Amino acid sequence: LDAGMPPESLRLGSGDDQTASVMTRSGDHRSPTEILLAQEIGVSRPQILECQASQILEQSIPNISHDSTTTYLDLYYTYFHHAHPYLPPRRCFDVYIQTHRNQLEDLLVVLEFIASTYTPKGQSLSLKQAAINRMSQNDLPLTGFTVQALILLAISVHCCNGFELARSLLDRAISITLEIGMHFGLFAAANGNGDPVLEESWRRTWWGLYIVDGIFEAIRRSTSFMLWNVKNDVDLPCEEKEYDSEVKVRLKERRFFLLMFLGNS
Repeated sequence: LDAGMPPESLRLGSGDDQTASVMTRSGDHRSPTEILLAQEIGVSRPQILECQASQILEQSIPNISHDSTTTYLDLYYTYFHHAHPYLPPRRCFDVYIQTHRNQLEDLLVVLEFIASTYTPKGQSLSLKQAAINRMSQNDLPLTGFTVQALILLAISVHCCNGFELARSLLDRAISITLEIGMHFGLFAAANGNGDPVLEESWRRTWWGLYIVDGIFEAIRRSTSFMLWNVKNDVDLPCEEKEYDSEVKVRLKERRFFLLMFLGNS
């Protein structure tokens, strides 16, 4: 792969999952164990908000039922996300789960393993192995979500002293990143589905991969790292506190230029 030339197409495939209807659930179907866990960590039923102004006007997406997936996401976003903020903000990720779940299955397996570290029972070895097995498959989807899953799993495995496996997972994340052109600035817009939040998430993912690659090699006392010489033109991510406000600014800018265009046509 020539890292200096962008691939012909950077767009994610649009499948039936992108237009799948939202299934609503009534009642609380958690097991007694899940309810006890939620009470112990003090999590509450999340309020699902829309990520885009157009979504707010066009539809109203109901709350995700507080099942085991939601509980693990509560743990992940509370204790892990802020140190490695590659994924979209929680309220937006909840929406993506409902509209793009088929694209997120691998990532959700990794998030569940990471979240298990913060449960009263501690890290689940079975969830860890499930995540490793899942992300070691030869036919992983070539998407930004796969890159995110590989980075996060590599970090978690590295923290468990699995240095060689962590390096292998990260190398695969780098390989997919270069293949899909994530190191080019146009990747975010081409794969953001018109959502500035998702575009920002892709930029954060690239720079997160770049930094983690450097950290892994620094620990090994290497004088360089794989992505050091890869040319890129990805914008730097915004500050955490500006994540939402940055998105709002970009939405306003797009409306302004659209109105200018319509006014001059």
